[in-house]
Amino acid sequence: MKRAWLLAPVLAAFSMVACGGAVYYASVPPPPIRAEVIGVAAVVFNTLGEWLGARQMVVPGVGVREGILHDLAAAHFGPATAHDERAEALRQQARRFAARMHSDAAHCEQVRRLAAQLFDQLAPVHGLPPNQRVPLELGALLHEVGLAVNPRDYHKHGEYLVRNADIPGLGRHQQALVACLVRYHGEAIPKVHHRLYHSLVPVERTRVRQLAALLHVAVALDAGGTQAVRRIDTRLQDDTIWLRVTAAPDARFDFAELRRKAGFLEKVFGVHVRVGRARRSPMTPNDRVARAGTLTGIRRSPAALPRRSAA
Repeated sequence: MKRAWLLAPVLAAFSMVACGGAVYYASVPPPPIRAEVIGVAAVVFNTLGEWLGARQMVVPGVGVREGILHDLAAAHFGPATAHDERAEALRQQARRFAARMHSDAAHCEQVRRLAAQLFDQLAPVHGLPPNQRVPLELGALLHEVGLAVNPRDYHKHGEYLVRNADIPGLGRHQQALVACLVRYHGEAIPKVHHRLYHSLVPVERTRVRQLAALLHVAVALDAGGTQAVRRIDTRLQDDTIWLRVTAAPDARFDFAELRRKAGFLEKVFGVHVRVGRARRSPMTPNDRVARAGTLTGIRRSPAALPRRSAA
């Protein structure tokens, strides 16, 4: 067996030299466990070389086992996808941190939901990998944490807090991206002299701008913190995005402000955005009860009213 192990590289190399080619090994000699099959592998390589007319062949120094280990490592330690357990764990950690900073949980959750809808529906526009929805959702959940420091310039405070927060499962590289989204969720836009943004490579800066553009619109859709928007529907026609908002029947909506906030998205993606209200949907039982109480002058206790979070 030991002799076969020592002769294995010679057999493989001979098979390639016999067909006039050359062979290069990533690591030699092969481990003893492969000595039994290396001869058969040499015949396979020789046949492939003749069939393909190859003059050279690079034989990797790894096998199927290493490939399986690589896939497992990528599944457990690579970027989280939007629907796997790691993504939900990250969302929960972000919610806990936001709660410690006394963020409006209902508003942040609504912004997260709307941002996710925009990301999914506008995939043909932004072309980002699906796993980039996770940092977008985290940025939405954390976008108000800076208010715990000071309402003035709270987006900057939020960037600092998130950049230095202990959020289990969130790598430092991805944490920097989320911190940038927290800073650029509202009026502020990325500029090259901003330190954290400047520290990113050009590809990541582009990604920050794209995700921040989506977050701008999601935040604007719940600017009043009332969670009135039930659903958004987008349609792409040429270079125009048609955005239709489905909201509670009695909800007031500032479409002019929404169009203004969509300006950054237009600039980033080179499109035009048209917004409007979807056709009025049938009232839910809660809507009917609320309207009936208003029309008949019935005074109800606060517990019976639909709960609305503070702006």
